[in-house]
Amino acid sequence: MTREGPTSEVTAFDGSVEIVLPESPTTGYRWELEGENDRARVAGSLFEEIRSAERLAGGGGMRIFRLDLFGTEPLRLSFGLRRQWDPEPIERRAVVVMFAD
Repeated sequence: MTREGPTSEVTAFDGSVEIVLPESPTTGYRWELEGENDRARVAGSLFEEIRSAERLAGGGGMRIFRLDLFGTEPLRLSFGLRRQWDPEPIERRAVVVMFAD
């Protein structure tokens, strides 16, 4: 069963946007952009570990997607948190992209 996470809204400037989602890749679960979309292309993705005084091995962090966008109409994107071998994600997050004037 897939859990529906919160929906976020972000504003895109100059045809690109960054989407940030919490992730613990050592669990095997990673975020990915779902579905085909001719208006958004992943230009890059990186994982940034959360730094703390109690830095724990295998700790969590943030997955940062940089997307190139095409068009100016609002866009709804879906991200799924899944292991590479699982057909269904354990969680989905929707992100609505608005474009700056």
